[in-house]
Amino acid sequence: MNKQVILIMTIVELLIFGNSPLQAEWIGPNLVKNGDFSQGTQDWFRTGGGGWDCSSGRAECVSYNDSLLSQMKWISIQNNKRYRISGQSYSYADWMTKAKTRIECGASAELVTDWWNSGSSKNLTTKMSEGILSSSTGKVAFQLKHDVYTYNAPGYGNVEGVFDNVGLYQVVYSPTINLTQKQNGIRINSNTPSGSSATVSLTLNNATDYADELTSWSMNWGDGVVETNPAFTSHSHTYTITNGSSQTWTSTFSGTNQAATALDTDTVTILSQPDIALWVNGVSVIDGQIIEIDIYKNPILDLSLLNSEGYLEGANFYMDGKLNQTGADFLYSGNLFDISDIGLTYSLTTDVYNTGLGTNSDSLNINLSVVPEPCTLLLLGLGGLLIRKR
Repeated sequence: MNKQVILIMTIVELLIFGNSPLQAEWIGPNLVKNGDFSQGTQDWFRTGGGGWDCSSGRAECVSYNDSLLSQMKWISIQNNKRYRISGQSYSYADWMTKAKTRIECGASAELVTDWWNSGSSKNLTTKMSEGILSSSTGKVAFQLKHDVYTYNAPGYGNVEGVFDNVGLYQVVYSPTINLTQKQNGIRINSNTPSGSSATVSLTLNNATDYADELTSWSMNWGDGVVETNPAFTSHSHTYTITNGSSQTWTSTFSGTNQAATALDTDTVTILSQPDIALWVNGVSVIDGQIIEIDIYKNPILDLSLLNSEGYLEGANFYMDGKLNQTGADFLYSGNLFDISDIGLTYSLTTDVYNTGLGTNSDSLNINLSVVPEPCTLLLLGLGGLLIRKR
């Protein structure tokens, strides 16, 4: 039977008492079932001869010369998942002997923890190693090894190796998901002037490793619409303003596995697209209209954009050489014309706007024709007739 194991991720050896991972993690049950190393129990097999004593609930072995003693069992795994081996051990010798204890997982020892002989110390040291495992048979070899490779013990001396609390665990880290088109607050105008609806697109991205694969995920658009297990691609959604000229929702992309639930959110604000309405001297006007301004009858020009609709943040009144007012004031009142403007026509452009995405402004252009009052023209005409009679 082929027991080959393929390594598909770099293995990093860590000390348990070192810095803990920043991610949340889920650790599965111990697949080794530590505590019973007896020959023939849990499918343990010994190689390299005897010398093992497992009566105390831990695995102890003794070497009397250069030798490699091991215990091994086959353990079923899920392919391409992350596993961690861990345990406590020491190798003890009173002489100039080189030895080590070792835990291996996989025919080519993809997961390894090594303990070098600690001289006269018999203190158990804890280590672990983790990585991604895959096997053509769905099983890997888990081994405890005691390797004495330079034996300098006099006479009947021995080298001890001890293992305790060993284990093989599946490990899952928290998922990694995000909204790749996240804009830290989307503000977009409605599809039509003074409208109440707009379509927003967000891309759902799942960067989670297969070893940490999601068990469930959803896209909550914040307005009561929730998509369950949607495809990891671009999604469009239409929001509708239910009251007023703007409304804000929070969209949430969430993903869950055994370790944790990850979230990525973005706020979406829909603004009613500006729709301009202009009043001149109290009368509503339309785009392109010509308005006569009698400077004797109405010397003060009153302009108003207050009846404009939509979400408005500012307005602009512009007349070349005469008027340029921009800001939050939607009214203008002033004496723009004098007698020198009689007979002239001026173009007035007005705008209302906001700073949202999409179509965020509306404009209207009219022409103002400056005229005198009718009685003035009559007097001028009579004066001309008197002159001709003379």
